[in-house]
Amino acid sequence: MKTMLFAAAALGGALLSAAPVIEKLDYPETVRAGEPFALSVTVSGTGDAPASCSFNGETRLIPPNLHNYAAGKLAAKYSKIEADGAVTAGSDYHTLLSFPLPQDGRSYTVWVRASGGALCLRRPEKELKWSFGRSGTFRWINFGSWNRAQAGPTLALMSEKTPYARVERILLTTAPAAAYRPAGDGSAPNRFVWVPGVSAVGRHRFEVTVSAGGESAKRTVEVTVLPPARETGTPVPAAAAASGGQRPLDLAKLSVRAADYPLFDFFGKECREALEKKPFGLSFAPGNMIALRCNAFPSLPDTVEIPVGAKAAGIALLLAEYWQGDVMQEMAHIRVRYADGTEVRIPLREEFELCGSFRNREPQAALYVGTFSSGQAEFHLTVLPWVNPHPGKEIASLAFSNIRMVVSKEENKLIPLNVTAESSQLLLGALLLERSADAGNLAAAAGKKCETHSGTVEVTVDFSSPAGKIHPNVFSTNETDVQSADNPKFDEYLEKMKSVGCRLYRFHSGWNLESVYPDKLRNPQYEKLALTISKLKSANPEWDVMICFNKIPSYVNPKTPEGRRLFASLCADLVRELNLKRKFDLRYWEIYNEVYFKKIEEDRSLWKMYNEAAAAMRKVDPSIRIGGYAPCWPSVGAIRDFYRHCGEETDFISYHKYLTGSVKTPTAYLMAGTASFGEDARAIRAMAEEERPGRPVELALTEYNINFNWKPHDPRQANRIGAAWFASVLHHLVKADVEIAQTWHSRGGGTFGLFSADNEPRPAAAVFAVANRYLKGEYLKSATSSPEVECLAFRNPERRGLLLVNKSDREVTVTLDLLNLSPAPETVLPSVESVGISGGSVSSEKLPAIPEEVVLKPYGVYLLAW
Repeated sequence: MKTMLFAAAALGGALLSAAPVIEKLDYPETVRAGEPFALSVTVSGTGDAPASCSFNGETRLIPPNLHNYAAGKLAAKYSKIEADGAVTAGSDYHTLLSFPLPQDGRSYTVWVRASGGALCLRRPEKELKWSFGRSGTFRWINFGSWNRAQAGPTLALMSEKTPYARVERILLTTAPAAAYRPAGDGSAPNRFVWVPGVSAVGRHRFEVTVSAGGESAKRTVEVTVLPPARETGTPVPAAAAASGGQRPLDLAKLSVRAADYPLFDFFGKECREALEKKPFGLSFAPGNMIALRCNAFPSLPDTVEIPVGAKAAGIALLLAEYWQGDVMQEMAHIRVRYADGTEVRIPLREEFELCGSFRNREPQAALYVGTFSSGQAEFHLTVLPWVNPHPGKEIASLAFSNIRMVVSKEENKLIPLNVTAESSQLLLGALLLERSADAGNLAAAAGKKCETHSGTVEVTVDFSSPAGKIHPNVFSTNETDVQSADNPKFDEYLEKMKSVGCRLYRFHSGWNLESVYPDKLRNPQYEKLALTISKLKSANPEWDVMICFNKIPSYVNPKTPEGRRLFASLCADLVRELNLKRKFDLRYWEIYNEVYFKKIEEDRSLWKMYNEAAAAMRKVDPSIRIGGYAPCWPSVGAIRDFYRHCGEETDFISYHKYLTGSVKTPTAYLMAGTASFGEDARAIRAMAEEERPGRPVELALTEYNINFNWKPHDPRQANRIGAAWFASVLHHLVKADVEIAQTWHSRGGGTFGLFSADNEPRPAAAVFAVANRYLKGEYLKSATSSPEVECLAFRNPERRGLLLVNKSDREVTVTLDLLNLSPAPETVLPSVESVGISGGSVSSEKLPAIPEEVVLKPYGVYLLAW
């Protein structure tokens, strides 16, 4: 319990004025989630006038010279104290309790909260006042104003006949009854209670404000909310193996030299230091590498047999992978062969037991060690702990094999991201674990499963804690068929797009430099491109266009100085035409789209051409912002290489991300992956600061969606699942302070578009409409008790509110704990708007007040704004 005393020296007559003084605050510095946090305020300096006290969005009147007693603590010897703490009699005309009257010469109004039969206020030798009400519910009874001369030092309450009165609380104050009446709920006027939920775990700051006579006093209190007490007997598994009890398998004779495979050679200083720190307590020796065959290195083996000849409780495998497969796709396997001829198969699946170069870093069934770059490609190191189901058997060997699958006939050949023949799996270390506890604890730590809610989720929002700025361009999109705007359907689409309100349209699809410059710089064809820009600008002058130089013309050779100069001239000419001559004032220009697809070439010719083009464009219009290089995956190592060579000419770093290439990827897995969009942005931002400290650079996710593949179409991108998925991704992008994000894409094209080919808006369009209309200003500190429900709270000069997303397939009730939310004036009800997006429909209504809880439908999105 913390008590804060605020004493003023030589107050003199100040206490008689209307200037309030907060004399004391009593509160605990820590509280566990689910337990009440109680704050008591002692105020002086207001004379005999009540003071208005506010805490955590609640305002109460605190009467002057307050004395507040719980009846149970004052009960007479033979009184009965009931379960609710009320005091009652055991016989007629029984004294229930006695309480002191302050002996300071002042008159005190006596308030008694009671129910039941008649009740008398008396001094020991005299009855002073009766109340003959017989209400069955508790109410405040005013027994008049008394001082020492009238009543003496002690007052008592006496009951009459049955039904006997029941007394709950006594309140004394120098405020006359005309100036103050206690609150109807019987709560102590100077005591505020907040019960934090699990979502409130952490440190919180509150402001206590006391006002009277046109003046106010303020104090700040801080409280730390601890997690709920762990149930006794619940073990906490160790995430690390104990020292000793580990036997490394000798891989040296089977390993290849990393120096002979520069593409795979990521064994630099950072990688070695990471292994020397013994991740998860495991002692892997750096330098070994068994690599399996892929198209780039056909001479590598498909299978490597590793001799063991020992018993073990489990095995820890250090793995990496070049290139990738799709989520859950089995890329390789390990066969554990026992001396008796039996065997157990360990599958190595993409993003479960290992992670490829263009995949999320955190596997679902393994432990993440770190990400390291060879200079040409990125590698995620993971530890796969395996518990031996037959620890009593001797293990003869481990057979490490890849799977060179024939491409499926359904696979889109234009984007061959799922071809396992392109991928090589790497085994970097193997440790036999002698202790079953080590194997079990590591496996438990690796066994990440999506957490599910029980049907009720708590949400805590602190409206006094801004966490960052909401950038309006984060709710933007890619325009499609940008040279096909001369038709009524495009005009109809623009009209409907006004309600969606995307601010920045990326021009990538349906045009390229060669279509505008078919004969190099001679006879350029600007009109179709300019028409689309003109129509967009006419529809809404605030809309902007990002031009993406998406494809290098076939007549440009980046490896030659002449080719690079020509490309730079083409880019600069388009800036001149669109910004200087036609006055479109396009701010953002992106150079490249998914170049260096699998690896970065050693000559870096594309980086050289980028720098030449950016410099030429700035000479034409110094006000523009130039960025790139839009890789197909947020590979920090590859983006670092770009930014290291091109950072001086880069105003924004762009990249793409699609979570899957298969309709078979489980929806729960896709929903669990939305948080990775924020993690990517933070990692790229940290890299940029390392490379060029203090230099501001924007982040631009210029393409993203659930599924990169359009064969077959993924219906989730066009239904309620996609709406919830987009809302969650936007939530994480905002909280990672991303400046620009553009969904792929705006219209048509199977299931990708916000609008169908017939200009019908899809559920995702409603999410962007809500975001562009309401989500402005600052985002606030918020948290939820389940990762399946997310909250993005905001405030701006016009509105405050929050966006809730249910990422699960179950209905959920959300309880709202809105901290430091200033109450509305008593004479004005807040105008609360609610918008729900669920299924294919959008519902909206006006509410009389902010609800304490809301019900979210499966994959539902819900907004409250006031």
